[in-house]
Amino acid sequence: MGDEKVSPFRDLNTAAYTILPLRNYGRICMSLNIKNAAVERLAAEVAALAGETKTEAIRSALRDRKARLAETEPTPEHVA
Repeated sequence: MGDEKVSPFRDLNTAAYTILPLRNYGRICMSLNIKNAAVERLAAEVAALAGETKTEAIRSALRDRKARLAETEPTPEHVA
């Protein structure tokens, strides 16, 4: 009983998505399982247009969006 291991990722799994820990050359990587058909299609279409994998397309899209959001975030002197 005391030897049971509880996954530290158990609280990250929901009906909307599942995160699975994977081993990759000594590092732990996280896998994102997209359970939305429209998002899956969009990722595949963008990847095909860009000539890259879905992972690369999603990574690039998230980096671009993060950069845009960071540019528009109010700085402390702009917050009343």
